[in-house]
Amino acid sequence: MSAAFSSVSNYRKAQYAIVQDMNKALALTLQENKYQWITPDTIQSYRSHLSIDLLKSTSNLCYVMEDRRRGKNNSQLVNSANLLSSKEMLLNEHSIQSYANCSMADVLNMSNQRTSLTLTLMAMIWAIASLYYHRRKQPWNHEADMFGTMSYSQDEDSFYNQESGQAIKFTPMQHQLMQLFFNNTHHQLSKQEICDALWPKKPDASETLYTLIRRIKPVIEQNSNLMIESERGKSYRLIIR
Repeated sequence: MSAAFSSVSNYRKAQYAIVQDMNKALALTLQENKYQWITPDTIQSYRSHLSIDLLKSTSNLCYVMEDRRRGKNNSQLVNSANLLSSKEMLLNEHSIQSYANCSMADVLNMSNQRTSLTLTLMAMIWAIASLYYHRRKQPWNHEADMFGTMSYSQDEDSFYNQESGQAIKFTPMQHQLMQLFFNNTHHQLSKQEICDALWPKKPDASETLYTLIRRIKPVIEQNSNLMIESERGKSYRLIIR
């Protein structure tokens, strides 16, 4: 919100600076007392007094018609959202004024948007950080993907400690084993089921399986209230302690 207010304020200041520059240039032109009518020389002199380079190619002079004067507020936008006008001044008893066709992009380029851009950037960083923080802290409550204090996010393909919200770091092989446990309704797998799933081309993966079970046990117990229970060496079961 602060960024929006700052941006609008700077935009209005840039518009005001444009109008003031046109007022000054027109007044200096008329003070020369060399012109009776608006001529190319009048316009050239007027543009030479402008300080803002953009106006030297976009600003011009015109006579003010009576019907345009009625109800008109000087130094405001007229006829077009891009048209800025100066005050009315007299040239040989005729009211004239200057105007400039400045697009919104032109005015934005002149305005100081650093503050608003900085505030916008800070707001974006804060929003991203908040989203990341809440995402990390929010426990996964999807019943089908939770057992004990451990949960599995299918979207992120990660296991989490339900209490702390922290991701549990498993090795790739440990991760696959945990997926097998979570995909089983009773969280129980036979030795043969695990070996066939993880090492399908290995004739006897018993020793490899024992090593995997031995190394994954402390990781599970340190990050949840679960543990792996051996069923007479024939199967393994994930249980709540």
